[in-house]
Amino acid sequence: MPSWKKVIVSGSQAHLSGITSSVLTNDNLLIAGNVGQIENSGLTYNGTTLAIGGASITSTGANSVLTGSFAGTFSGSLSVDLQNLTQGTGITAFTYDGNSPATVAVSGASALSTNRVTKWTGAAFADTTITDNGSIITTTTPLSVGGTITTTGDLIVTGSTILGDASDKPLTIRGQSVTLSNPLASTANVNNILVLTSSNRISTQSIDSRVWGTTLVDNNGISLIGGRVPFATDGNSLIDSDRLRFNNSTNVLEVNTSTFGLDVNVVQNLSVAGNTTLQGNLIVTGSTTLGDASGDAVTVNAQTLTLANQLAVGALSSTMLVITSSNRVATQTLGAGVATFLNTPSSANLAAAVTDETGTGTLVFSASPTFTGTVNAANITATGNLIVTGSTTLGDASGDSVTINAATIGIANVGAGTTDTVLIRDGSNTIKTRTIDTRVWGSTLIDGSLTANRVPFASDANTITDDSNFTYNSGTDVLTVNGSTFGQDVVVSGNLTVNGTTTILNVDNLLVEDKFILLASGSTSPTDGGIIVQTTTGSANVASGSAFYLETGGSTQRWALAQNVPQNATAVTPTDYMVSAQTAAGDPSSNPTYGGSSVGFGNIYVNSSDESIWIFS
Repeated sequence: MPSWKKVIVSGSQAHLSGITSSVLTNDNLLIAGNVGQIENSGLTYNGTTLAIGGASITSTGANSVLTGSFAGTFSGSLSVDLQNLTQGTGITAFTYDGNSPATVAVSGASALSTNRVTKWTGAAFADTTITDNGSIITTTTPLSVGGTITTTGDLIVTGSTILGDASDKPLTIRGQSVTLSNPLASTANVNNILVLTSSNRISTQSIDSRVWGTTLVDNNGISLIGGRVPFATDGNSLIDSDRLRFNNSTNVLEVNTSTFGLDVNVVQNLSVAGNTTLQGNLIVTGSTTLGDASGDAVTVNAQTLTLANQLAVGALSSTMLVITSSNRVATQTLGAGVATFLNTPSSANLAAAVTDETGTGTLVFSASPTFTGTVNAANITATGNLIVTGSTTLGDASGDSVTINAATIGIANVGAGTTDTVLIRDGSNTIKTRTIDTRVWGSTLIDGSLTANRVPFASDANTITDDSNFTYNSGTDVLTVNGSTFGQDVVVSGNLTVNGTTTILNVDNLLVEDKFILLASGSTSPTDGGIIVQTTTGSANVASGSAFYLETGGSTQRWALAQNVPQNATAVTPTDYMVSAQTAAGDPSSNPTYGGSSVGFGNIYVNSSDESIWIFS
């Protein structure tokens, strides 16, 4: 019958009712043998006598030869044979027989001086040139220190000093200042100077070599004033002037009261040799000349051009300023007689200005003019009604056009047609014929009002509509349905429900934001379930692998492992069980939660009160 059994580990306490071993001998004392194993020793104890080899120690005395050290008292006689003492390296020769005192001294002790640091010469100790009186260490010969020197007082070196013997050896100075009693000798110009780093270390840093020469500029002893633009007076000096300013708040440059910024205001003359592009206003108070050659061009991008002071008006001539198709201002010569008509607009002058007129007389201006006979005209414009009582032919060739400026055209008597050719108005407001889809005469077409980037759908049998929650972005190729997006990536804002039997995710890594994953959803009783990691292709295109799952065989449940589990398995036979650990105050009193008494073997229990460990077996 399995039960909880206490585990003895290093440092733990255990109360054992008895220990048995097949390799131990009765009355033998135990010792730690190879790799810490408990084994028999050569000592035996039967309750009254301790046997040590061929001798023994009993409660009535000892009959043995003991070696080693001893502390305590003896009753009776004691015979001790001590080994002789001899001098070692550095010790003056002496004799000791164990019965008379002997003095032990180091070699060369008689020649040592007070406060001198000693050294070993190989045969004896001798003085060095270093003196230590307890507070100050001095030496009269060069001193080389391979390690670290730490001093809380003064360190005085009267000769040359070398600190550090390699580029990676730091020199730390904890003093607040470093004083050079004798100035250092100057040297030729170099570009490396000593600087104090952010970590309070002295390091070399390269500087601009121009600091040694005369190429740097200065302010010539004059303080620069804010808002003024400095300029050079010679090769090495800068000054400023009240007549040259720059306002960095408005980004305006002022030169002798003229301003240059978004707007340009020129008080005196401004000469520009190249092109000038202004995004703001250009104000010139004097005369202005634009261009200095016939090939120059002046471009005005403004929508209107306003002349503040009206130009003097004279008689029109045959040469006028016109706006060309490329929005350029150019001169153009009028036709013969046109300038005369414009200066004196009479019927006679108009007739003289035109060359293809028919008929004679004066111009007709009447609300309802009447013409008799046949009217042949290239264009007829009627501001009122035009009534023709007979048949009317408009145009006499396929190239002619008829223009109707009315908003509506009413045709009193029109017969029904049977073809799919209809009249349309094109982009030039011209009426033309066009063949139309025959479905427009039936009831299969649908209608609706759509919005850009929304996906249309039917609201009834003949109408389509759209919704702001159902859109498609052709730039990113992303379909959005009520917050969920479908493109190269799919983002589902709500729940994703898959009703099939197999879900395949062809991804390298699966990120699940949910804290818990529910497997075997819908189960009403314990059932095997877990995760299979594919290790082989299996057979019959059914992959298999190692499974980590919940084993529910019998009446117990326990997490288990299994190999060669097919992907379509519904039940698994475990090869190994996962070990679970319980902890509580007090010793275990019931079977393990996982596995119970039948398959709970190997589970661990820890008593939190005394830290004892138990295993179920």
